[in-house]
Amino acid sequence: MGSWWNGNSGEDPCQRPESGKPSLADAAMLLGVVVVFFLLISFLLIKTPGWTLPGGINSRFVAVLMIELVGVGLPVAVFLKLKRLDPAAALGLRPAGVVSLAGAALMGLATVVVAPQFEAWQARLVQPPERYLEALADFVSLEQGESLAWALVCLALVPALCEEALFRGVLLRACLPRWKTSTTIVVIGLVFGLFHFDLWRWPLLSAIGMLLTWCAVKAGSVWPAFVFHLVNNTASLLLANSDWPSREGWTTAAADVPPGLFALGAVLLAAGAGLVGGGRRHGPAGDER
Repeated sequence: MGSWWNGNSGEDPCQRPESGKPSLADAAMLLGVVVVFFLLISFLLIKTPGWTLPGGINSRFVAVLMIELVGVGLPVAVFLKLKRLDPAAALGLRPAGVVSLAGAALMGLATVVVAPQFEAWQARLVQPPERYLEALADFVSLEQGESLAWALVCLALVPALCEEALFRGVLLRACLPRWKTSTTIVVIGLVFGLFHFDLWRWPLLSAIGMLLTWCAVKAGSVWPAFVFHLVNNTASLLLANSDWPSREGWTTAAADVPPGLFALGAVLLAAGAGLVGGGRRHGPAGDER
């Protein structure tokens, strides 16, 4: 593999032989089970109206929490148990350097600034339905009495944990030793985009999925991808509930991001990628590589 993909050492820790690595067939089976569970639970929740919940806990947040935990997290946990795989090895839980984690956080923050501009460009080619944009905005907009902390748990923390365990954990560990690194990054990114069942946002979600996968490959660990994902979700939720971005419209694909802000986001994204690519990586026992 080229050094651009694999970092300074020329060796990808994810490709070193080790026990507990899932097979490609098993990983594909797990993905199929997750998709079935994801759709089934989503359907059942849609058909269950009028939940009575404690104040500040909105049913749409609970729905996301249930979908992620039962539809994604539980199948991954059962898969590891049934296949008798070491979670640390199968999920790529080796420690990541502080520099890599900081770079991933910077990339997650920068993507929130850059992504709306790509959606605005896409909207000029394929205009999304107005009701679609309104539904997206309403979903993440907190109503009076709703808890921001609870929303962050349901929409940021839990999805980042469950989805990274599946995509940058099991799937990456299964694909990377068998495919070219570039192919793995592209394929997992595209599947990640499709997994969200949002056809209009699929190009953007796929690009973000490729960046997440690239971070995990470069660092030899799932943790930078988790940090990227968590920061991205958190910042997106905070911006969606901030007066200025929503007033300007650029968080809902309705308007261009201010040029200076877009340029700053692009610079921060490149800087974060540089930190992830240049950060020191750690082996399974924490020894620096």
